[in-house]
Amino acid sequence: MPNNIDSNKANKQNTLTPYCSFIKYTVATAIDPDGTLHATRCNCSFCQKLGNTNLRVASPSTDFNLLQPASMHDNENVGDYSKDPAKMHRWFCKKCSVLVYMEGVLEWEGQEVGFFMVNVGSIDQPQEGVDLGKIKLQYFDMLNDNIQGGLKAEPWGNGLP
Repeated sequence: MPNNIDSNKANKQNTLTPYCSFIKYTVATAIDPDGTLHATRCNCSFCQKLGNTNLRVASPSTDFNLLQPASMHDNENVGDYSKDPAKMHRWFCKKCSVLVYMEGVLEWEGQEVGFFMVNVGSIDQPQEGVDLGKIKLQYFDMLNDNIQGGLKAEPWGNGLP
């Protein structure tokens, strides 16, 4: 699966929070020298309806750090939406309803591959070194379960720009 962390780019720890700031976390992001952040969008019905933009985290155990709450399994304040719990979880803040991150498995080139993506919209702004106005998007075709189609520079059919 494509990766947002690139050894040729400056990796930076960025702070992220949903709207209400109840959930707090940091994530390592790869920023181009000109400040461009690379992110993805897919055209599945979930991401379309939320207008979701994702940043893939290559190694959640080292590149993602949950600061608050102590666990994303805090059922009082954190929700998990999943159509298929065996394949994907989408974690959101129950206080303000903002999607925080998603994790799961997809079939990629004939093998199941784990993924972990944070909601780019939850990157706090302004924040030195990252400008959400400088995002370069690539697009997946998940509306048709076409992960094998890879990333494109233009949206797949029926996808948001």
